[in-house]
Amino acid sequence: MLSFAEKIEKMKSIVITLAALVSFQTYSQNLPRVSQKAEVEQMVGMTEIEVEYFRPNVNDRTIFGDLVPFDEVWRTGANNATVIEFSTDVMINGKNLEKGSYAIFTKPGKKSWDVMFNKDHEQWGAYNYDSSMNALTVSADVQEVKPCESFTIEFTNVIGNKADMVIMWETTKIALKLEVEVDKYVSDEINRALKDTSNKPAEVHLNAANYYLKKGDYKTSKKHLSESIKLDKTNWSAYWTQARIAEKEEDYKSAVKYGKVAVKTGVEVEGDEFPYEDRLNEIIAEWEAKK
Repeated sequence: MLSFAEKIEKMKSIVITLAALVSFQTYSQNLPRVSQKAEVEQMVGMTEIEVEYFRPNVNDRTIFGDLVPFDEVWRTGANNATVIEFSTDVMINGKNLEKGSYAIFTKPGKKSWDVMFNKDHEQWGAYNYDSSMNALTVSADVQEVKPCESFTIEFTNVIGNKADMVIMWETTKIALKLEVEVDKYVSDEINRALKDTSNKPAEVHLNAANYYLKKGDYKTSKKHLSESIKLDKTNWSAYWTQARIAEKEEDYKSAVKYGKVAVKTGVEVEGDEFPYEDRLNEIIAEWEAKK
């Protein structure tokens, strides 16, 4: 049987253990953060871009020049350092940056910011920021905008192989010019698709022809189109692409010729199920008037 003193010590041990459990449960609770986490995904050309960051709010505070001092390194958000990942090499403000993951640190100024892409992307805040780990540093002019309550990173003007990466908070905005290589990756993808036995080579060449047609590279488009038609003479869409190239080159006589072949092929192959006959004939009539 335990003595009175031993019982007291055992009770103390139980109380301490319970307190530790309560403390552990309290600190492991999944409670909302003041600055919410956000993820942004954007395709530019054939490049995947992902940004992971936290979004502090203004909350009636003066941000730049006060909460975020001028000319000092900032984590560009809240909590963890903001991280960006590129699936291919990119150009930012005309400078090359290799594919990979980077922490985005900034040094806000009154008229311009320095933006640093740092190789050490697993950091809390900017406390361990090391400039020797910067893979790229660029500058961006400050623009004044309407009040923005929540810190925001977004992509705008996403056109072809270019986009603007915008960083905005309070009444301040900066924009970085992004540009990615497309033709090399398109060529690699076409070659990969041609080697894939599950694909139909005629369709791969036709898709390539349509891509280069939209890009305005008619020579390369014709090259792929020739291969597509050589492999499959029953696809009306290939002849219609041929007609569209002729139209772009203002060779309306050839456009009419290939257009009629496209309609004839579609009707012969698909019969009553070919739904584009009337519309294609309307376009061909427009070309006829321009011959």
